[in-house]
Amino acid sequence: MVFSFDEKTQYQALDRTQPSLPIKPGRARTMTHDYKRNGTIDLFAALNVATGEVLHETRQRHTADDVLAFFKSVDAHVPKHLDVDVVLDNLSAHSAPPVAKWLEHPRRARWHLHFTPTSSSWLNLIEGWFAQLTNRRLRTGTFDSVTAYERTSLIVTTNLPFESWTEVLGSERLTGAALDRLTHRCRIIETKGESYRLHDAKTRTRSTKHQAGVATPKTPTAD
Repeated sequence: MVFSFDEKTQYQALDRTQPSLPIKPGRARTMTHDYKRNGTIDLFAALNVATGEVLHETRQRHTADDVLAFFKSVDAHVPKHLDVDVVLDNLSAHSAPPVAKWLEHPRRARWHLHFTPTSSSWLNLIEGWFAQLTNRRLRTGTFDSVTAYERTSLIVTTNLPFESWTEVLGSERLTGAALDRLTHRCRIIETKGESYRLHDAKTRTRSTKHQAGVATPKTPTAD
């Protein structure tokens, strides 16, 4: 399984000095030029190149210990029979002693790090995801604290088109209610790919429906 990994440091929780005016015909969204800074946070993210799924965590710093903690989280999410190939830049924290020692363990033989050339981290696919997240949500957002920043910037990933969610949830009413909650005041970022978890879920659903739909043969009776 191939991941594109990086951390976006010093994301600022900014609150505008005045609230934006309501949008109406002839007036786009407004935003004051000045702001109040309410702290910073670091975002760690690993993009599954095959499926488009993103594993992410927010942390106060980006030291070697923070990188190691995130690697452990990624390791826990990947099935044990798959290798883990990670594309990342050559930041010193990525190859620091705590990380190197953890990777040297025989249990991490499936891990393989692939470093981008110096000054070429922009080639990493995850950078495009960071750019979309910044431009579509964070740049124009307002956050009165780092905690609000983390909670408000909820990220939901799915590899199934919304119109097909009924296949998994099994109810049009439940699907409509879920989508109503998720899409209220959100930004949708489209990616391409298929999730192995989704494939397994759909297979189990079809199997259950097939078993439930098999009719029990009737026993012949004499007239």
